[in-house]
Amino acid sequence: MKKRVRVLMLFILFFSAVNPAYATVTSTIETSGIEEISGTQEQESAENTAPDKLVDPTTEAPELQEDSATKESEPTPTVTPISEAETNDPAATLKNEDPVVRAVVDYGSQFFNDVSFSDMAGNTLAKVKDTDKIKVNYTFDITTPVKEGETMSVALPEELKLVNYTEFPLKDNDGNTIALATTDKNTGLITLTFTDYVNGKSAISGELFFWAKLDKTKVTDGNNTISMPVNGVTTDLTLKVSKTTGSTSGTTNPTVLFKSGAYDKNDPTLINWTITLNNANQNLFQPTIIDTIGPGQTLVKTSFVVNYRDAAKKSKMKYTLPTTLTNDRTEVSFTDAGFDLKLENLGSFSIINHYSSAVITYKTKVDNSGTRYINSASSADENNDSQTRNATVKFYGSGGEASGSVNEAIDEISNTIDEAESVDPNELTPLENTQLEESKNTAQTTLDNEDATIEELDKAKENLGETIQEVTPAKPEENQEVKEAIEKLKETLVVTEGKEATDYTQESWDVLEEVKEKAEAIVGKGTDDSHSVTVEEVTEIQKQLEEALTQLELIPTPETILELENLVIEADNKQKEEYTNETWVPFEESLELAKENLAEYKNDPQAVRNSDMKQITIQLEQTMSQLKKVESQAVELPIVPSESPHEQQSQFPATGEKYSYLIGLLGVLVSTGSILVYRRRV
Repeated sequence: MKKRVRVLMLFILFFSAVNPAYATVTSTIETSGIEEISGTQEQESAENTAPDKLVDPTTEAPELQEDSATKESEPTPTVTPISEAETNDPAATLKNEDPVVRAVVDYGSQFFNDVSFSDMAGNTLAKVKDTDKIKVNYTFDITTPVKEGETMSVALPEELKLVNYTEFPLKDNDGNTIALATTDKNTGLITLTFTDYVNGKSAISGELFFWAKLDKTKVTDGNNTISMPVNGVTTDLTLKVSKTTGSTSGTTNPTVLFKSGAYDKNDPTLINWTITLNNANQNLFQPTIIDTIGPGQTLVKTSFVVNYRDAAKKSKMKYTLPTTLTNDRTEVSFTDAGFDLKLENLGSFSIINHYSSAVITYKTKVDNSGTRYINSASSADENNDSQTRNATVKFYGSGGEASGSVNEAIDEISNTIDEAESVDPNELTPLENTQLEESKNTAQTTLDNEDATIEELDKAKENLGETIQEVTPAKPEENQEVKEAIEKLKETLVVTEGKEATDYTQESWDVLEEVKEKAEAIVGKGTDDSHSVTVEEVTEIQKQLEEALTQLELIPTPETILELENLVIEADNKQKEEYTNETWVPFEESLELAKENLAEYKNDPQAVRNSDMKQITIQLEQTMSQLKKVESQAVELPIVPSESPHEQQSQFPATGEKYSYLIGLLGVLVSTGSILVYRRRV
């Protein structure tokens, strides 16, 4: 009995010594609001808490883990709120309604090492309207061990507000969810709470992006400096803002470059690609698009169509390539990787045409080697910053693909709205235009809803995509007969491209140009839609083009001109009096014609035909060779012998010789008189 009493007393003494320790812990919790931990735990907590970590007393702390040695030497305290503790202690029961508040570690922005603003494709923004939505991009690098339940956070500056406040995941470069992001609509604070994936890892990196919009009351027209949290401090980003007037529905930032693709409705081996340049209404000087065709595809080189639009996105000029317009720099050149496309000036640089944007469509033939086909386009904005856009066409057996986060859903629906903006309203009926506009407005309204869920955004995107497919006109099967005639006409047009206008007379060249222009128009229509022209139309223009080529007249060659000039010089040395009148007249006419044509050639080389000059040369040669000289005018009298010398001497000249005879007689008389005078003197 005594033995039993002793044992009972020992038990009483033992529990009397233990109870004050539990009471001390409880009392400490009640008075300080922070649970007291053992010396070993305090040391470990101090080691794991960096000096720059912020302690938020209002948030529950993660469980503290002790090393194995500590666990073996002393009991591990339970980290739970008092309200959930199970105890029979009356003192503890009195405080059951007060939860235990634990410390939590918030790293702020110290793991974020870079921040930028971009459009949906990640291209740097040149300027935005105050109604535009902006993509905020962060990169992070977690170099120190972190634990589940710890946080990092980004406080948005006053100029920015979130587009959507739905929770979204943060993933590393391998796609693992490392944290869940929650947002505070009132403060603009984004808090990312680490998941259990981070436990035991010391090097985690990745990217974070979210969509924001401008607070119109906090920004001004022009450059705005926006301070963004990064590396534990802030960095200043400059954003050029254009203030708008009135009530305008906010859109995602209009892109300089947009690209999309879809399978052809009639031929599943074809993909119809669309590139839209300058929805952002920038000022682009001689823009060029460089397009890269992904694997498994062959470019259909005859499928290019360019549609230049005004600021209201209405078509101003639409045609197929190659273009037939004069003074138009629109040209596609093919490369091993795809093609380069030169376009006309856009925005304020388009002084004459007033083009604001351009929509380019083309086709690729797929080899069915994959379930997704990718094409990439690149260009430059008005600041000459590179702009790149990728487009992917996926083949789904059934169903669609859900977005991974709300921000990915915003990306997708924004992309689809951009695609709707690229549809040419001139190709739709009034009813189809109304249908597309309503679906686009619904998608925009969903996008503008700050509380829209991923499912709602995906649904609006799918509905708009279906509407685009529904209203896009399906082209019937190609007319093979027309297609073959078009190909033959194209070959003849290639022949005309090898001709130079300066080689031919203006008159014959003008005829060719007129027919050529008609032929190119028919080729454009027939290539885009083989049912828009008839075989008879193509055949008739083919005949006219061939005739115009045959009737082209070359201008005189230098050899022809030199030959005629030398012949004219020779002809000028001829004397009219030496030749008969009947041969001189045609010769003189030919010479005059040659001189006139030479003068006309010197004045305008394209005014004279080479064949004409050759004919004139031949004619002048012939008339010159046919010249006949005039015969002699002197008459020789026959000599008749006289009958006697006396008779011969008595004859006098019948002509002017009579005067010579008298002069001779006078001379004889003078001589005789002179002799008589001389003799008398002697």
